[in-house]
Amino acid sequence: ASTLSGIELGARAVQKRKEELGIDDPVYYDVFDPSIPGWDDPKTFHSSDLWFWFETLAKCWRPFKGFHFDLARHMCNYMANFVKTGDPNGDDADGTPMPRWEPLKSDAPKAMWFRDTGAECIDDKPSPIVDLVLRRFLDKNKIEK
Repeated sequence: ASTLSGIELGARAVQKRKEELGIDDPVYYDVFDPSIPGWDDPKTFHSSDLWFWFETLAKCWRPFKGFHFDLARHMCNYMANFVKTGDPNGDDADGTPMPRWEPLKSDAPKAMWFRDTGAECIDDKPSPIVDLVLRRFLDKNKIEK
């Protein structure tokens, strides 16, 4: 079964349009998919990533484990680096390089996946349904130069 994510469509549409217009500013795209612990077994849900981006897991009642705190530290570092420099890449708190986050490009679709195993930038081609909707949207909303 194919899924359709508005966030994915938005990121890919912005990148395609920027490429069409010759704008080189990078687009960084991520997929947030770690386990979220708790008696309710919620999986990831809207805004659960905020505990990680702002490294506030300890403020939540959920029984997060060590790997969650490591992931949150990396995500917070990526955010701080991006705010400071426009590039999320950099070193971890101990000086070791974090996994490199490559920007999303049409010819090299990359996404940073945040999972229980950590952060990993992988090839992330759009599913056939995402590709179809994206092409239809961009064709319908052409920009005249």
